[in-house]
Amino acid sequence: MTASKLKTIDVLTRVNLILSLFIVLLLNIIDAFFTIIFVDRLGYQEANPIVAPMFTWGPSAFFAWKIVTVLTCCIIIYVSWTRSKKKWVQKFVNVLMVVYGVLALTHIFALVRLLI
Repeated sequence: MTASKLKTIDVLTRVNLILSLFIVLLLNIIDAFFTIIFVDRLGYQEANPIVAPMFTWGPSAFFAWKIVTVLTCCIIIYVSWTRSKKKWVQKFVNVLMVVYGVLALTHIFALVRLLI
């Protein structure tokens, strides 16, 4: 391969990872939004025992903590990847997207069932 093609592949790989991490962050925001609806508005309990105490400080604290935590993890993943360029990192981020996507769909279906 020519140097030009390798550079193009590198740029596309970088853009793909950045876009994937952005999707993870967006799905995390959706998850946080639905969690606040279910816990703060509908009286359900947070299933994650590590996150549950955040609601003692209110939904804003929970939301901020969740966003900062996942954003920090995304930054760490990206910076680590830029140093190593390991292919498994993109696969790991893809798994995160699937997990958060399933979680978001679960929240949506549960809310729809409550409204019907």
